[in-house]
Amino acid sequence: MNLTRHFIGVSISTQTGMRMGEVLGLRWSDIEFEGNRIFIRKPLSKIDENSVYGFVNEWKTNTALRVFYVHDALLDSMKAHHKCIFRGKTVLADEYLPYDLMVCTKNGS
Repeated sequence: MNLTRHFIGVSISTQTGMRMGEVLGLRWSDIEFEGNRIFIRKPLSKIDENSVYGFVNEWKTNTALRVFYVHDALLDSMKAHHKCIFRGKTVLADEYLPYDLMVCTKNGS
């Protein structure tokens, strides 16, 4: 049972050991459902002294990307979560922000 829209973030973090910024920076395009893999491409991180957060390139080369292999049960949870996100996106239509974030607010931010 998913208690909130952020349940998936907690599930991913506890089942993979990903850091908070990695989970919050996940986009749907980072998930390879067929290969059971999650790619960490742009984690969310504090980018200045004023506590402003943004997406960062944490690696100097593409070969340094972090990849997590996940089991089918977590992928099934992600697919169910995607359906919930898609329903919300449909309701908000043009007001939904196109950030492609997996863990997001109701408006996609």
